[in-house]
Amino acid sequence: THLETGEGKPLLGLYSDSGCLGQSRHEVGRGTIANVLEAAGMGPVPARRQGMTWKEFLRTHWEVLAATDFFTVELWTGRGLVRYHVIFVIKLATREVHIAGMVPEPNEAWMKQVARNLIDPMVCFLRGTRLLLHDRAGLFSEQFRQLLASAEVEGLRLPARSPNLNAFAERFVRTIREECLSRMIFFGKPRCAGRLRSSWRIITRKGTINHWEIESFSPRSRRFLRLGRSAVAGGLAAC
Repeated sequence: THLETGEGKPLLGLYSDSGCLGQSRHEVGRGTIANVLEAAGMGPVPARRQGMTWKEFLRTHWEVLAATDFFTVELWTGRGLVRYHVIFVIKLATREVHIAGMVPEPNEAWMKQVARNLIDPMVCFLRGTRLLLHDRAGLFSEQFRQLLASAEVEGLRLPARSPNLNAFAERFVRTIREECLSRMIFFGKPRCAGRLRSSWRIITRKGTINHWEIESFSPRSRRFLRLGRSAVAGGLAAC
């Protein structure tokens, strides 16, 4: 019982361990507790804190780590304004981003095709990647993970409500929204995917999109980018 208490609460010291045993009406000295811990290979605090932190884990596996997540974008189509879900993958070491797919309503069959595309030998954005960080969304199903595993890529499911553990993906979404999506309306999937990639290349190189990059955009894209959040197309706001 004492060893189970020590393993479950790695920050407890000898005084706390002795107190826990005292509550169960067992009078045990601190020296005896230290001997039991040493025999079990646990050791006193802070020796029990030798586990790898998340920051140390990222640093150790930096070159083989990638992360994936979703964000939404509204596209102007023949049916009007349609909200699309975009799945992307970002390599942590290089910040290289791959737009893996865009669809109005993602489902399991579509996600399986996304996984096949990511591990396809001709494209294989995940070449050299061994761990793919993702949240607990139902779209990251066991079948999705099995397809990745067939290419020796392990899907690492993060704990619930822990966006800070996927900070690089979260930062990409925030930046691409502020620097691109909040300033433009896109016409069709190809134009949107291409602009997202080119905007991210500019951002990773210079930190933001300035007026010199805006001049290199097409006239239509430049016009919408300069409008920002003002009303366009009869009251429709770029968002």
